[in-house]
Amino acid sequence: MKLKIAVLAASVLFCILVALGGFIYFTVYTRVTSIQNNELANTAQSIGQYYSAHAQAVQDPSASQHLYRWLAQYSRHDQDVVLFDSQGNVVAAVGRDNLPAVVARFRPVASQEQKTFALDSNQQVTYTVIPVMNESGAKRIGWVVLASDASAIQEYMESLLTVLAVGCLGAVVLAGFGGYLIAAAALRPMHQLIEVVEGIEANRLSTRVPHINSRDEVGRLAATFNNMLGRIERSFAQQRRFVADASHEIRTPLTTILGYTNLLRRWGKTRPDVLERGIHVIAKESNRLLRLSDDLLLLAGLEATTTQLVSEQRAEVDSIAADVVEQLSVVYPDVAVDMSLAADAEVRMTPEHLRQVLTNVMANALKYTEAGGQVTVQTERTHLDRVLITVADTGMGIPAEDLPHVFERFYRADKSRERKRGGSGLGLAIVKELVDHYDGSIQMESQVGAGTVVRIELPLAEAAASAAGRPSPP
Repeated sequence: MKLKIAVLAASVLFCILVALGGFIYFTVYTRVTSIQNNELANTAQSIGQYYSAHAQAVQDPSASQHLYRWLAQYSRHDQDVVLFDSQGNVVAAVGRDNLPAVVARFRPVASQEQKTFALDSNQQVTYTVIPVMNESGAKRIGWVVLASDASAIQEYMESLLTVLAVGCLGAVVLAGFGGYLIAAAALRPMHQLIEVVEGIEANRLSTRVPHINSRDEVGRLAATFNNMLGRIERSFAQQRRFVADASHEIRTPLTTILGYTNLLRRWGKTRPDVLERGIHVIAKESNRLLRLSDDLLLLAGLEATTTQLVSEQRAEVDSIAADVVEQLSVVYPDVAVDMSLAADAEVRMTPEHLRQVLTNVMANALKYTEAGGQVTVQTERTHLDRVLITVADTGMGIPAEDLPHVFERFYRADKSRERKRGGSGLGLAIVKELVDHYDGSIQMESQVGAGTVVRIELPLAEAAASAAGRPSPP
């Protein structure tokens, strides 16, 4: 990873420097050649103006010495000047070794012309030709040729190219080395994270990544990973407790069934009372095991299913609540039930699941309310397109330290009392799973000796239909 980052940084910098170096090189080359060409053109124009003003004197042999002296000011070791007449004959020339080649390359032109050619492998010449007109501008009297050595510019550009290339390569090497060091420093926490992850097993979920004092992505990743480990650890702990509690719940009726089976094997054939009691207990514990297995299967099924078809489910709240109250009132005749059913709406839940939710909640309320107590059941619509179901009792209540755990599987606030009343500790857990499955919410308030209030909110079926963009069925 470090090498990849270093190579990537060096590659990106190389591309940037190549583009920047090319821009600098061509910009400088264009600017320098433009300055030289403009200077040569201006010089040639000055010579052409003198030639035009002294055309007659140029034709006079006695003035040739004056002409040469005047042209000598333009003669340098890297520059040659040649004057041609209208017939293409050389009138005057000053310069050094390049004059024959300059004269040989002359071609008459109608307007100013400028080009560069190589005299040999080591020398380039910028060749400027301008036509010269008489003072009235009506007749061409000759041409001025100005040739300047361009090798100095070429050498300068080659030196610039070398400097840019060496600088680019040096910068790329330094960038690669620096990128490797930076990557090593940045990835050091990642290596710590990898070492922790490699050492984590199911029995070592308490391990955490060392705290990283940074707010960058690595620090956030470490914090997120530690949070994930915490959630996984809690999940494993809940799973272990669930397995232990489920095993205990299953073991108890099985032990009872096995004990009474042995009792029947010994005395059941000769004692009808033992036979009758054994059959009754075995049937009771078998039904208890059946209910427990059904609850466990329901919980497992809810965890495995998705909510894609939840919006298709509908259940009428008031009628199901009234039906549940009527059935449970027969079982608990000593507890008064007060109903106020005003929702007059359907919720987004299957009727079977709604019946199970209301049955579990109301059964708990009736079960833990002493004779002469009261349970109140209310339904109403809220302004949030939801239905609120409230079940309040005047029972024994739940201690404050147990209240946060009442929806956990197999949890009992009073295990001995719950066992006597026949519960398995899965009723409220199933209620919680069902309500959450249908995007609802459940809250419980309780005070020891004063009773318990359970509030369940479920989304309206009409709200689900309108959210899906289709009319609600009647």
